[in-house]
Amino acid sequence: MRRILLTYIAPSIAMMLAVVTCVLLAQWQWHIGFRNQTQVLASASTEIQTFADVSTAEQWLPRTSIGARTRVRGHLLNARTFRTAARPSAGAMLPWVVTPLRLADGSVVTVVRGAGGPAVSPGEVTITGRMQPSEDSPAVGVWQPAAPELSTSRLVNRWTSDVIRDGYLVDESSSTLIRGVTATPRFTAAPSGHINWRNIAYACQWLLFALFALFVWWRQVAPAPEGNNYPHGNT
Repeated sequence: MRRILLTYIAPSIAMMLAVVTCVLLAQWQWHIGFRNQTQVLASASTEIQTFADVSTAEQWLPRTSIGARTRVRGHLLNARTFRTAARPSAGAMLPWVVTPLRLADGSVVTVVRGAGGPAVSPGEVTITGRMQPSEDSPAVGVWQPAAPELSTSRLVNRWTSDVIRDGYLVDESSSTLIRGVTATPRFTAAPSGHINWRNIAYACQWLLFALFALFVWWRQVAPAPEGNNYPHGNT
């Protein structure tokens, strides 16, 4: 019984698990490869979404939140304000003024206040704007500078004592006298018919792994050829 268990049953169970796993992974990659990609569509909607629905602390900014108009309340940390290198602003190349905004839960939202503008008085403020992805994000159609100063990873290193939310908010409220910064329009899904051949290759690779698992299983459980069963004793 022990010999049957080790020779047939255990390898068969392992083979089935390996094959099912490989087939499921292949199906997943195949689906991604043929799934219609998304492209950027400008949305003229002025609807303001709840900030909790747009951004979650310690999680990546969802693609559906890129360009979403939202409103958030907190304290601007003026002492940590910095200016970026020159970047597109109202047809010119100007530095952006960036200030962290601390929320009630202790997390920090990066706020782009515009290209210039005076310091904001200390105290609680309400800011309305559009969420943008981290500048090291692979999001389609987002302008990316040579030095991604507004990447989440770089901001985490700059403000090491804070929980930095992914992405940044382009302020559009009049209270901060923002000038010359245009937010990326909202992302919405639209079919493009593009095939991702890399994912198709991954799917084929997983199918090859499944076939290899079947081959190993067959070599393990297949009976040895009769020619290899040499008789014992004198010849």
